[in-house]
Amino acid sequence: MRILIVTLALVSLSSVPQLMIGQVMLLDPDLRSVSIHLEEKASRTGLRSGESNEGILLRLYNNTTVPIGVCAYNSYLTQSILLSNGQEVGALSDGSERSLCYSVESERESAYYPVKSAYQGHTYSSPWVRSGSSVLFFVPENYLGGNWRVSVRFTYEWDQGGAWAWEPSAVSHQVFYSYRDLLRDFLEN
Repeated sequence: MRILIVTLALVSLSSVPQLMIGQVMLLDPDLRSVSIHLEEKASRTGLRSGESNEGILLRLYNNTTVPIGVCAYNSYLTQSILLSNGQEVGALSDGSERSLCYSVESERESAYYPVKSAYQGHTYSSPWVRSGSSVLFFVPENYLGGNWRVSVRFTYEWDQGGAWAWEPSAVSHQVFYSYRDLLRDFLEN
């Protein structure tokens, strides 16, 4: 830790975002930096062959003071934001429903294994979710079953220097929503 502090002391602190100094700023200290919540049980026309029209609508929420990058399909970026490095990038509208890239994993023998994926196709974009914003995404019910969890990969702004949030070489993080969360959410409501 001392090496990091010494290294940062050599640069102008005004040019280094607070988060790069190691101070993650949360908008709500009672929530995780990025989380997934159940919005509602929902219906829609299946996008892919074999998908159920029934499922759940989940909300990915960015609880940090900086944007996060996600992978999405067919995302019309109507807003732009400036990253701390000065680059202008496309962002998703708060509360909009989009086809996020996600995987559904099943628990077996205390480990999770991918069973379904929304990473199908070759065209995707790398939109950003603004600080304090959220995006909705649908998961068909035939993707869910047993001891499942939905996994969404994302990047924090400081994880890479480019405008593309979703690159194979970029550092990424995962956030999960599981059948246990679903049971808890239905019991609370």
